[in-house]
Amino acid sequence: LGLLRREGHVIRHLEDGAAALEACRADPPELLISDLNLPEMSGLELVQQLRADGWRGPVIVYSGFVSPEM
Repeated sequence: LGLLRREGHVIRHLEDGAAALEACRADPPELLISDLNLPEMSGLELVQQLRADGWRGPVIVYSGFVSPEM
């Protein structure tokens, strides 16, 4: 995230999926980077909700804990 800040991008760091959804609805991001495992809702659920709202921006979803099913 530091690299993105140094390049002039505004970074919003939110602690859970519900807060991220509310923030993205209020001020849609140019790019969403999300952990797959978030409190309140998963990163995939967050993306699905934003897509249902009509947001079509690029997304990076990452995780340190991935199972074969994922």
